[in-house]
Amino acid sequence: MAISGRMFIRCSTLCVLIACVMLSSAVDNSAEEPSPTPAVGQPRNPVASKTESKDGDTTETSPAKTGSVPQKITEAKTAEIAELIKNLGHRSFTVRERAETELIQLGIDAFDQVHVAMGHPDLEIARRAQYLVRSLEITWSDPEYSKEVRSILERYGSLNENQRSTRVEKLGKLKDLDAVAALCRISRLDISEKLSKQAALANALHYSLAALPEFAEKIPAIIDRELGSSKRTGPQWLQVYRESLTDLDQATKGWHDLVQQEMKTYAVRPERTSRPIIQDLIRWEVDKLRSLDRQEEALAEMRNIIKISNVSTSEIADITTWLLDRQGYPIVDELAEYHADKQDQPAEDNKITGRFAEDPRLLYLLAESHLMQKKLDSASAIAKQAFLINPEDYESHYFTGALLHQRGLFRWCEMEYRQVFEGLEPLQIFARFARTTLAGIYHDTGNHTRAAELLNPLVEAIESAIKGIDRNRFREVETLETYDGIMARQQLYFARNAQKKGDIESAKSHLRKAIQFDYQEADTLIAIYKLSGDPSWKKFADLKHELAVKEYSGLAFGFVKEVEKLIKQPGGYYLNDRQRRTMSGTLNGFAWVVGNTKGDLEAAIRASHASLDLYPNQGAYLDTLSHCYYAIDDYENAVKYQTEAVKQMPHSPLIRSQYLFFIDQYNKHGGNVTPIELAPKPDDNFPAEAASEESVSEDSPSVENAAEDGASTDSESTDNKKEGE
Repeated sequence: MAISGRMFIRCSTLCVLIACVMLSSAVDNSAEEPSPTPAVGQPRNPVASKTESKDGDTTETSPAKTGSVPQKITEAKTAEIAELIKNLGHRSFTVRERAETELIQLGIDAFDQVHVAMGHPDLEIARRAQYLVRSLEITWSDPEYSKEVRSILERYGSLNENQRSTRVEKLGKLKDLDAVAALCRISRLDISEKLSKQAALANALHYSLAALPEFAEKIPAIIDRELGSSKRTGPQWLQVYRESLTDLDQATKGWHDLVQQEMKTYAVRPERTSRPIIQDLIRWEVDKLRSLDRQEEALAEMRNIIKISNVSTSEIADITTWLLDRQGYPIVDELAEYHADKQDQPAEDNKITGRFAEDPRLLYLLAESHLMQKKLDSASAIAKQAFLINPEDYESHYFTGALLHQRGLFRWCEMEYRQVFEGLEPLQIFARFARTTLAGIYHDTGNHTRAAELLNPLVEAIESAIKGIDRNRFREVETLETYDGIMARQQLYFARNAQKKGDIESAKSHLRKAIQFDYQEADTLIAIYKLSGDPSWKKFADLKHELAVKEYSGLAFGFVKEVEKLIKQPGGYYLNDRQRRTMSGTLNGFAWVVGNTKGDLEAAIRASHASLDLYPNQGAYLDTLSHCYYAIDDYENAVKYQTEAVKQMPHSPLIRSQYLFFIDQYNKHGGNVTPIELAPKPDDNFPAEAASEESVSEDSPSVENAAEDGASTDSESTDNKKEGE
């Protein structure tokens, strides 16, 4: 999917990303300097040695008998360790010291039993066990691990708990069996109970990894090898997760018991767990119950999450969106009631009170819940209450509109965006973003004339602002690029409408104007290339395509090499937001143009992958990659990445329609794929007569028709691209 020409779409995309970030409760733990004292589970004075890895690099290890993998031990050895632990409380000081020394010499083999002994009723044994656990030498990495996993584990033992938590998060995002092994090892050996549990959940929640048969069949053996005989809570969770890979029904019963036990722990020993950990436990159980078509049981388990929610807006928003995405609509109502003001009398006009009433985004999420339950009157009333909060806070209205856009609530999204640009001067930043984004929504749903006309006030303001200036001396180059992009998009919308009506000459005229404003506007280049015409038009199209792709490719090739170099750096890399946007936007633009026209498709695929290295799981970039694979007849990968795109952008009409199209093409060429269940469209719950003259969805093509109507979508009908070639 194009993220459009130069700075225009870069800015609007950034603001949508910011809107999502505003709802996130994630904490940035970017600084990872070693803590001044060794972390738990590391020797106080280690003497490091170097072990050569499988690719020739070296891995730092400790000198004691740690071994690459903690091994299961014999019954005799277990008994020996138990006797040594007992002797830690012996009346003789000499015996106590000798037992401690021998346990240190046993190293990691003694870890599991010594860890249990930290809770021994004999305080002397418990004290010495706590010291021993911190003294036993542990090798966190392994020479056989992949380079990426080894780089994340570098200096792991010398980091503080927050920094180690960040490393666990990174490991949990890798589609790598070595990361599974590393997380199992951390769950078993990191003395922090919270990190042990976090590492276990990072494995269990990595659905995409377990979904691949070639990975799923190897995970049980890795868990068995790494966990040994550990009786800790985190490893117990991993054992249930292991069972779920072969007997999901039985595993969900065991997981239910784990949730209940962890909630009890939170009540009496809150330092050993956290709300996010319990919430993740519940999320895993709910998702697995839903995969077994046990929605009623899933709803019952969702209620547990209410009991541990706090009053943080970001946390409530996160819980609410998670519930909505899993069709837990009645639970959303219960969550709002849980956080409502406690009063004897009903609120005036049945208005929502409490925490939800303080934030328009929470109110709109609650309104979505009512809408999905077909409670139209209450949904509209709650949406109105949200809209009336701080009517002149245009920044808040813009970001609220961005959230509604993301969730497919286009009617309410339109209302919020109009509030912004009708209250501000056209060139003010949020007015500009709101107007151009709404125009894009109109265009994506086939309302090309409305999209173009909505931009009229903005284009007039731009023309007035730049009238008479010397473009070669104007310092605000990015401002000019943004303005050019807006005017190019308007002409593209006019061209789309003319093409839809069969007026090819008018379409050509508007496309010529569009490319004059922005010669790199990706969708304009594609529209020019695909528009049928005489030899002179084809010559014009080839010239514009060649010029744009030549400049795109020069930058893209350089960025690909830079990204590929960056991701190989040990410990990761840092790019600021501006660098990421510039590089990823150029890479995606190049791939989108080539993937939908002609050129070096292998280079386009490489560039598209590089854009996703910079912004993983970006729906529009995944859509681009799918188109590139489709262009080389790789239908399997086209479906694979479009499936991920539709999961990331479930309410985009273009991505939904293209997903169904790629599935159809794959199955026609020997595939056998059943489409996933697409997210329900909230606006479908409005009755047809409720559509006003200004409604976003008026005259919109259905998802099914969108793929057939090449003139009504940015991506057009991809099979027409092949016919054109």
